[in-house]
Amino acid sequence: KKINDNYGHSIGDEALHQIGLRLKNISTDYLTAYRFAGDEFIVIVKQDKDDSFLTEANACLDIFRKTFDLQGLSYPIHCSMGIALYPRDTQNTDDLIVYADLAMYKVKKASKNAFCFYHELEQ
Repeated sequence: KKINDNYGHSIGDEALHQIGLRLKNISTDYLTAYRFAGDEFIVIVKQDKDDSFLTEANACLDIFRKTFDLQGLSYPIHCSMGIALYPRDTQNTDDLIVYADLAMYKVKKASKNAFCFYHELEQ
């Protein structure tokens, strides 16, 4: 939104495109990213252990550590991630998205370039 408001939709679209490419570059057989809506992406990670998600979450954060070249403008883009786990948090797909959103909003309020697990909200 900030990029669109300050520089126009074509640069905002370029930012989304570059984020998508960076996510594609870290995709594997068990990590797949999808654009969800607006400036939101969903990353599906197929793992059996909760602690294994830390590696993937940090890999997603790493793609935002380098600034983005947006039509000659070097621009930092930040990432706020919420993580919900199946089946730990819920077995319902819609609820997984809602729970990940709730965790993401906690990150947005507290900081940027970070992530939060949904189950940490309960503490």
